[in-house]
Amino acid sequence: DFERVLLPDGEVVFAVGDAFYHARRALYSFLEFPDLLRFDPCINYPDGARIPHPPLLDWTTAGVARLFGSDVATFERVAAWVPVFLASLSVFPIVALGRWVASVRVGLIAAALYALIPICINYGQLGNFDHHALAGLLGSCLVLCFTRVLQLAAGRPGDLATVMMLLALLRAAMMLTWTGSLLYLLPGDAVLIWVASSIGNARLSRALGLSALASTLLILPIVAWMGDGAAGP
Repeated sequence: DFERVLLPDGEVVFAVGDAFYHARRALYSFLEFPDLLRFDPCINYPDGARIPHPPLLDWTTAGVARLFGSDVATFERVAAWVPVFLASLSVFPIVALGRWVASVRVGLIAAALYALIPICINYGQLGNFDHHALAGLLGSCLVLCFTRVLQLAAGRPGDLATVMMLLALLRAAMMLTWTGSLLYLLPGDAVLIWVASSIGNARLSRALGLSALASTLLILPIVAWMGDGAAGP
């Protein structure tokens, strides 16, 4: 889609739909960094409204774009390439997961299948600056992390504290990326809690609790910074 996204005159055309609004919000942070567009007078006209969407993709993209320049054209080019970069990274945890549970060959086949799914291609397209590519990357990393915890619970060697720290970061990042993040987190954490309880592993149970607490502490300041949503506190 180069010819439809990166026009000869230097203009960047983002995908129709949510990508435009993510770009608007990220552009605000790019121009007013490190501020975040939390209240938008252009939605819920004429009153405006708080923006309920988590800010990680927009705010991080703005910060990265400022490393490359200070003009809007630079921001637009960086934002256009973000989904391609994130979608490309998603195959690596899938390869690792296949290798852990079976073999490198299984991992490569799984990654190829993932990369060829039409919806994944769509979310990873140049100019589709939506949160889905980041959610896919974080989701694959979370599944990898959940699997690693189950391996440790089964007696495989490894550092449980390091895995739990990574899980805490991934859990917080997913919650700050997508409002539907519980579709990943609730079943994943529920399985881990069930396994720890069923085998009577008190150390694993404590580690899961501390990991969840760490995730909570990571997101609380950002939730407070964003302010009340449309439904109130």
